[in-house]
Amino acid sequence: MGILKSYDMKTSCLRVIRNQSDNWEYSRPYANASTGKLYESASNQSLQLSLREVVLYELALRQDERVMDICEKLFDSADIDEWLLGLRILSVIGTEPAMDRLVQIYTDADVHGRKLALDIIASSVSADFAQPFSIMVREFIGSESIDVSTWTSVAIATLYHVCKRKGINVEFLGDPNFRPSITGFEVSSTKEQSTDRLKKTRLVAISKEN
Repeated sequence: MGILKSYDMKTSCLRVIRNQSDNWEYSRPYANASTGKLYESASNQSLQLSLREVVLYELALRQDERVMDICEKLFDSADIDEWLLGLRILSVIGTEPAMDRLVQIYTDADVHGRKLALDIIASSVSADFAQPFSIMVREFIGSESIDVSTWTSVAIATLYHVCKRKGINVEFLGDPNFRPSITGFEVSSTKEQSTDRLKKTRLVAISKEN
């Protein structure tokens, strides 16, 4: 999980830390199992969360739409681990409805919840999701440092260009072999681009608050 330090501190320089990635991955032990049996196990709330997690991961890779209903139950739980698992599973599904739901969960959360959700969303950001993500990340560029170890290259590039527009210098630290691919990558500002996905959410409102 990425770490955000000194959130309330406004700074003209942001340290972007990237260590060797420990991305959430599995060896897919149930790759040959039937989807029906996997769904039964994933729906069984009496199973330990760690067991359901691997099954849900496999179903998410298969983009089984029924998994989103299971995620909704995870979001209703008072257990933070279940809430975070729901976010990770949606990020693995990666379809437009799944990503739209991720945005909605993000905007409905409090600041602490958005900090936790940002890192999970950043681990799956692709080019077609860069615009909404640029509004999300804007809320946290006043930190002293951000750990981007699990972020995609698009997410990191988006962060860089948001900082550039805001006049914040970026210093990359950590993994000496990391070379961010940011040349020529640009994200339009909110005023320059308006998408249907943004209209569906409160991201613009959040960006105005910050």
